[in-house]
Amino acid sequence: MLLNLFNEMRAAKVPVSVRELLDLINALKQRVTFADMDEFYYLARAILVKDERHFDKFDRAFGVIDFDLSKVQAQTVSRQRITGVAACLVTADDDVFHANFNN
Repeated sequence: MLLNLFNEMRAAKVPVSVRELLDLINALKQRVTFADMDEFYYLARAILVKDERHFDKFDRAFGVIDFDLSKVQAQTVSRQRITGVAACLVTADDDVFHANFNN
């Protein structure tokens, strides 16, 4: 999704670098915005566009991308479930290990 936006911006001749893409990814990891398209739009524009002359190009590139948040949310929930199951398995194994080690 973000790579598609980055590629569309490059195709639209918006001067954007990998550094800005990484800054956007970092902002999303820090939960500056989450699951709000308006907030994401302004965050992405603030980070990726260096000069207001390119706002129209950014708008066109942003409009081309299909941001289906339901897919992103479903993937996040699946990862959380897998992580939770893995944590339970590790905890169970760890308890068995400690029980055997202490006896």
